[in-house]
This record gives sequence, structure tokens and C-alpha cells, in this order.
Amino acid sequence: VEIFREPHVSLGISIVGGQTVIKRLKNGEELKGIFIKQVLEDSPAGRTRALKTGDKILEVSGIDLQNATHEEAVEAIKNAGNPIVFVVQSLSNIPK
Repeated sequence: VEIFREPHVSLGISIVGGQTVIKRLKNGEELKGIFIKQVLEDSPAGRTRALKTGDKILEVSGIDLQNATHEEAVEAIKNAGNPIVFVVQSLSNIPK
């Protein structure tokens, strides 16, 4: 997903997670990584309509975030170029 940054405008996403376990699934599998917590509708990210709450961010502009800390993910997003390219995995089909 490509998002074009706008000067002095927030990207419009908030993230959670990192190297801690977010959720333990019924089968015992651990859910961890960097996840989208919120997407602001009227923002560069929101206008793409491609990023959803709960999506797992696998990569940002070529930087693998699958084992990143929260701080590393924030820095990768801040320092990414324009456009910023997200590789995400939709987890909407994972049982609750």
C-alpha cells in the first residue's frame, strides 16, 4: 500500500505491538508483531481505504518489521521516504 505524505499532516495511523505477545489464540499460537490500532478517515492513510484496524504491518519501505520493537517500527515509519510503502497482512479471518 502506497501512502503519499503531505507536509505538516499526520499520516493518520496509530500502531500497537512489538516484540510482546498481543494475543494468545485458542490453538495456543501467539499473535505478535506490529498492528494498526487506528486509521483516521480523513488522513493520507485513511483516504487509501487500504489499511484497516487490526492489519499486521510486515514491512515499511523495505524494512522488515516482523520482529521489530514498537520503537523500531515508529522510527521506520517516521524515516521512510515519500511515498511510504506498507506491506500488510489482513488478519480479519483469524478466529477471536
